[in-house]
Amino acid sequence: MEIYLYLLNLRKLGMSKTRYFKVKEIWDKTKIQLDIPIIDLYHMWILSGFVHVEELVELEFAQSMLNKHLTETLECARVCFQLEEIAFEKYKYPQAEEHIDEHARYLNQVEHLFNEFSNPESGLLKSLLYAAHQMMLEHIEESDKKFTSFLLKKKVDLEECNEELLLDTNISKSQAKLYNTITDSVVFYEGMERGIIENVIDMWRSLDLSIHIPIIDMQHLWLLRLLVELESACRSMNSRKKKMAFQNTMLRSFEYTREHFFIEELLMRKFNYPDLHNHGNEHKRFVTMLNNRNQEFRQKKISAAPNLVQDLKNWLLTHIGVNDKKLRGFFAGKMKGVNEFIKDIYSKEILKIHSGQFELYKKVMSSSTNGKK
Repeated sequence: MEIYLYLLNLRKLGMSKTRYFKVKEIWDKTKIQLDIPIIDLYHMWILSGFVHVEELVELEFAQSMLNKHLTETLECARVCFQLEEIAFEKYKYPQAEEHIDEHARYLNQVEHLFNEFSNPESGLLKSLLYAAHQMMLEHIEESDKKFTSFLLKKKVDLEECNEELLLDTNISKSQAKLYNTITDSVVFYEGMERGIIENVIDMWRSLDLSIHIPIIDMQHLWLLRLLVELESACRSMNSRKKKMAFQNTMLRSFEYTREHFFIEELLMRKFNYPDLHNHGNEHKRFVTMLNNRNQEFRQKKISAAPNLVQDLKNWLLTHIGVNDKKLRGFFAGKMKGVNEFIKDIYSKEILKIHSGQFELYKKVMSSSTNGKK
């Protein structure tokens, strides 16, 4: 049975046994885990990318195919580095500048290695790949581990750090599956698949939830995504995965309340919105609801997750779908001032725009522009 499950996982991953074993061997042998799952996931995927290109070299694939997959691997490294740099800034890492320089040097060195040889012969290409691979491992083992040591000395909760960084990225279903399979965990439940985004788009349109203020719509879309992911988890996952999905939704929902309610109320104060008091009280009730669901979860009540799904649906329909839509009418003739205000608080770092939320917003807006159903 274990062998069957293993082979089934490989088939789902769309990955050769050789590639999987090589990545797993590197992961287990080098002990490069940082215990920040999202960063570990990217490191694993980068290593997997190099291993994949090595496989293509063995099979004598065309140079264009090799370049394509190598470019994708380096792009993943860039995303990973950007994510780390967000963490450096957030936690005031004193060696951030030196570490960021290392990131830039690594990308430049690897690109130089491969640009130097337009069509290298197989043996040389393997050597170049090995060099790039080793440079990445050395960077993780030395510099990245220094950063996690710094976080631990500061008594930073690495799980909380991971959840905050998840706001700034979108991971693929394949990346989540590789991480979960190699670590034998369910840290990244499969809520990041394309079907989730399609459901978000469908609900956004059918319920006509847009307020026409980009930053507000961006934050509302993120809450809608949390709802869709949790509802999907409640329908199709085992209890362990459902637990992970619930915890993920709770952590991100509390983050949402801190950031979104603050910005929304700031806008209402700035432009003298007449119903600010009642609107603010509804925000407080939402926070109370989250605390109640969290308490249910701690009491091990199986109703916690489905109750949270229903509460989020009610919030979308009654608060965002009705009360927030009043903002659409109120701000309709004030958008020039609104945009200037948003730019101002962003420049002063009062407002943070998460890249993961921005990417979701772009996908939804693009789908509307293209007229997709």
